[in-house]
Amino acid sequence: MNAAELEKHLRRLLGKGPERFIPLPPSPVRPAVPGGIARGTPGGSGQSAFIEDDYDDREYYPAQTVRTSDGLFAIEIEPIKSILLTSGERAQFKSP
Repeated sequence: MNAAELEKHLRRLLGKGPERFIPLPPSPVRPAVPGGIARGTPGGSGQSAFIEDDYDDREYYPAQTVRTSDGLFAIEIEPIKSILLTSGERAQFKSP
């Protein structure tokens, strides 16, 4: 790259030339989406609702300590293993 090309690129980067601003085409105007109320059934497609009655019925994996990348902060978490649903079934979660 010679000095003239370098100067041309520097002027473009510093905004001292007509090629700094390239106009974009106007964006198309889209009509507004009408508001509404979502109507659906919980757990669609024949499944029961994902609702639990008592948080005390949860099962947890062993506590884990999670640290920030710089090691400055540490947080202890207990990942949820399963919860008891109102239907009597247990929802299982994978180990983190």
